[in-house]
Amino acid sequence: MLIRFLLAATVTVFGLVGSASAHGPTIKLSYGQVVPARLTIRVGDTVHFHNTNLGGGDCTLVSQTLEAPVLAPGKGWHHTFTEPGEHAFHLKERASRQGRVRVVPAAD
Repeated sequence: MLIRFLLAATVTVFGLVGSASAHGPTIKLSYGQVVPARLTIRVGDTVHFHNTNLGGGDCTLVSQTLEAPVLAPGKGWHHTFTEPGEHAFHLKERASRQGRVRVVPAAD
């Protein structure tokens, strides 16, 4: 019985880890930094933008090519990139916190 419980717990933990990373790469946004500040992906990839401000404070992504919602602390937003190109952004609350997503054509 104990072995069955441990096996079920292990499967559950690994299942959660797998689903957490299923959305693709994550860009962590905070007033302190944007990590990673530069990211290269392929057309069709989805990026998760996540507000990691632990002390509170919204993150507002400002970009000429992306329309993101205001992200409350701990909240995230997913965006699937459908065209190749460069997508520069910064945080409205801290303009010096900048990032760039470079989207390259999908592999054949």
